[in-house]
Amino acid sequence: MTVVTTGKHHLELSVFPTSPYYARVHVQRVLEGWRRDDLIETAQLVISELVSNAIKAHTSSPVTEVAAHASPDHIWMDLYPAGEAVVLRVWDASRTPPVLRIPDLDDSVGRFEW
Repeated sequence: MTVVTTGKHHLELSVFPTSPYYARVHVQRVLEGWRRDDLIETAQLVISELVSNAIKAHTSSPVTEVAAHASPDHIWMDLYPAGEAVVLRVWDASRTPPVLRIPDLDDSVGRFEW
C-alpha cells in the first residue's frame, strides 16, 4: 500500500527562466503523492503564473529593501492541503507589496498578475 503524504511541501527556486517548469514538476509530484490528480492541471497553471510573476517582478525592478534572512535572488513556494483544497503560496525577498493590476479582456498575459 502506498503511503499518502499530507504535510506541507516547500521549494526554493533561483530566479531563472526555468523556475516555473521546476515549480510545475514539484506541484505535479506532490499532488500525485496526495492522490489529487484532479487538481494537477489547474495547480500547475496557477503555480506557473505565480512563479513567472515573481521572476518578472524581480527582473523588472531593483530590490530596494530585502528581508534580512532572505536571498534577493530566490523565490519560494509552499504547497499544502487545507481540507479538500490545496494552498499554493509564492513569495520573494522584497518587502515591497505587490500592486493589483486589472488586465484588459483581450490581454494575452497577466491574467493572474499582481
